[in-house]
Amino acid sequence: MDRIELICPKCKTTYEFNPYAKLCPKCRAPLFTKYSLLDRDTFIRCIEEAHLRHEYGIWSFGSLLPVDSGESLGEGWTPVIEVKNLGSEYNIRLLLKNESLNPTGTFIDRGVAVDVSYAYRNGFRNIVSVSLGDYAVSLSTYATRYSIKVTHYIPRNIELWKLYRISIHGSRINLVDSYVDELRRALERYRDRSIYLSISSSPTVIDGYRTIVFELYRYIARGVRWIALPIGEGVLATAIYKGLYELSEYMDIDDVRILGVKLYTDKPGSIPGATPDLIYELGVGETPTQRFIENIANKDVLHIVNVDGDTIIRSALGLARREGVYIDPIGATSLAGVVEAVERGVIDRNESVIAIVSGSPSKDPYTLYSLIEKDEKAFERIRNMDIDRYSINKIQREILRILYEKNILYLYAIWRELLNRGYNISLQTLHYHINKLISYTLIEPIKITDNERTYYRLTNLGLETLEKIRE
Repeated sequence: MDRIELICPKCKTTYEFNPYAKLCPKCRAPLFTKYSLLDRDTFIRCIEEAHLRHEYGIWSFGSLLPVDSGESLGEGWTPVIEVKNLGSEYNIRLLLKNESLNPTGTFIDRGVAVDVSYAYRNGFRNIVSVSLGDYAVSLSTYATRYSIKVTHYIPRNIELWKLYRISIHGSRINLVDSYVDELRRALERYRDRSIYLSISSSPTVIDGYRTIVFELYRYIARGVRWIALPIGEGVLATAIYKGLYELSEYMDIDDVRILGVKLYTDKPGSIPGATPDLIYELGVGETPTQRFIENIANKDVLHIVNVDGDTIIRSALGLARREGVYIDPIGATSLAGVVEAVERGVIDRNESVIAIVSGSPSKDPYTLYSLIEKDEKAFERIRNMDIDRYSINKIQREILRILYEKNILYLYAIWRELLNRGYNISLQTLHYHINKLISYTLIEPIKITDNERTYYRLTNLGLETLEKIRE
């Protein structure tokens, strides 16, 4: 596209399109690209032609992106699957846009592919990023293709496998206490510098994400009335909102609504604010895109529902059990929201819904155990297996005892308890034992709302193991 400018969707101020523009300076809302020379006929032609060029991935929409081409690892044009068993249970037509089949397992690859290509074309060979785990994994992967060096600032409670994945690509990693605070500092620190700042709410990333809407165009034209998606930072919802706005502007398609699904953690009978680490990225705190989404929630285009972590995990189990589709539990958030919306009458019976699911299937024992324990029969089979194969050592037994007595503790507190009981080990050694117990699914990491520390508690299997040890 020959001419691009930026516009704030909130205050309508326009800005020059440049590598340093991330948020509206006036109201801190995300910025949208506006293609000044784009007209109705050109837009329709681009969309139709792209549907004949799947092999180019998101770059089949190159004329509708800030850069028309770039390195590809196969991102985009993920399949749409009709899940008839679950759909018939709730008397709706339910389809899944399976974004877990992108190169690093999430829809994030779409935006990062565009963002890194844009940075490279503008002469940047160093990127700084403040991001969560999945974004950091994707950014490290695509930057490698361009031989771009990346420095990451990511939360301390990042899942270990993501930390390892980022390290494999040679990226520099800095662990931070607060993602939201570090993001705010970075937006000030890296204005007008020679280092490119890559964040999830960048206009280039939003444009990459919105290609999901363009791929779904024909389903929308045939009667899909809802697109369900998770709201963590709110960037995906913002991008889908922009894509639907463009369909309305250029193709007169304006009867599709967004179902935004947020994580609600304070459930009666649960530890207040406790969120399992496997879905912690849904509860990142208030971000500019999240505020923008909440501002448009009262309009007809967006409805927000809240689900708790237990419901999300049960939805992931149901998807695997009923449809043979296994994804990371966090990726089933949108599906959990659809069920909630149907039961509350937000989504009418017989309506057609597309749920965007994301997150590559996990081989992590803790994640798999979290699913299994929601199924009584499967859990009973696991429980009756010989758990002595775990070879629990003396220190690990004491850690189980400590968590039984104290219910929930963070790493340093566990270490202090061990010292008081005569176990003189280093924090590094304790970290090793904690990871072992997690891999055995005997303890689980959780995040407490408004606290950046990772806490630990016994699983049901851990409690049963401790009882057997006592015998």
